[in-house]
Amino acid sequence: VDAAAPASGVLQRFLDAFDEPLMLIERQTVTQINAAAAAVLGAHVVGEDARLAIRHPALADRLIGRDSTPNHSVSAEVMGIGGADHYWQVTVHEIDRNMRLVHLVDRTSRHAAERMRVDFVANASHELRTPLATLIGFIETLQDANGPEDAAARERFLKIMSSEARRMQRLIDDLISLSRIEGEKFAQPADAVPLAPLLSEVAAAIHDARVETRIEGRPVVRGDYVQLSQLLHNLIGNGVKY
Repeated sequence: VDAAAPASGVLQRFLDAFDEPLMLIERQTVTQINAAAAAVLGAHVVGEDARLAIRHPALADRLIGRDSTPNHSVSAEVMGIGGADHYWQVTVHEIDRNMRLVHLVDRTSRHAAERMRVDFVANASHELRTPLATLIGFIETLQDANGPEDAAARERFLKIMSSEARRMQRLIDDLISLSRIEGEKFAQPADAVPLAPLLSEVAAAIHDARVETRIEGRPVVRGDYVQLSQLLHNLIGNGVKY
């Protein structure tokens, strides 16, 4: 560091060396921010009251030094900074009675992943309930259909039961995949999956006269056969229902 350089210039270069937003507050005024903070909060916050830059009741007193404890930090999650759906963990570090350093960490992706997980589990639970009810109903019917005249009905019911059981298996496989993704043990599939036979298989399983398939060429994608099958089941099934 050049000893002859102004202290504020040295501090600015230090703040700009960090990729995450940083903001320096003296008393209750924002005095310096780094480039990352300017991109999120806007350069205009310099010189403003810190409570206008970060609006959160849990942090208000800390930002202006009203509740100040040197070498102590307090954090809160704030929504809406940089966008309506953005989540930030804002930490206020007390440097001394008059100076505080505010550090912002973007938690938007974590919140989005959590919402996706909750939605997925809710949808999977709903999807499992339908084939399970079908299986229970057909099992109860088969218990009473034991005569030779019921052979055709038994065969039809058993095919439907097999299809529904496989559907439940695919959903359970999806849940296992989700747990692997969250545990960072998920490997991207490398299998080459021909779409034509897969689509024909799904259409046959849905067995609805309104479903017609037409495929040009022999398209092949890289992916997981079971998950692609489940995706097509959901798309076509929802199209037929709704």
